[in-house]
Amino acid sequence: MKPFDLEAAKRGESLYMDALYTGWKYQGPVFFVGVSENNLPVVEIHSKPTRVSSDYLFMAPKKRTVWINLHKMRDSGEVIPYLYGDEAYANCQRGNSMNCLGTFPIEIEE
Repeated sequence: MKPFDLEAAKRGESLYMDALYTGWKYQGPVFFVGVSENNLPVVEIHSKPTRVSSDYLFMAPKKRTVWINLHKMRDSGEVIPYLYGDEAYANCQRGNSMNCLGTFPIEIEE
């Protein structure tokens, strides 16, 4: 996971807290509330605003969908994947090949 980024948290990006072995015994997503008077991040844990050390906070992974075309090579029978970030472009590339087995969406975390 990416380290905590205060500016990204202020913009509303998702956070994850890993404080399983501390007094909070919490591991999971948290909602950013603000910053305390002594510059500690304030997050909502179990519906309560709580000041925490940024050492326990991380940026939650972002998910996005990519598309893979699978092409079967005529001579060897080997299947080769091609990755595309745009569904329309993946479909266009699939239409250009008689060896394409199909276009498949896959969700990845960044």
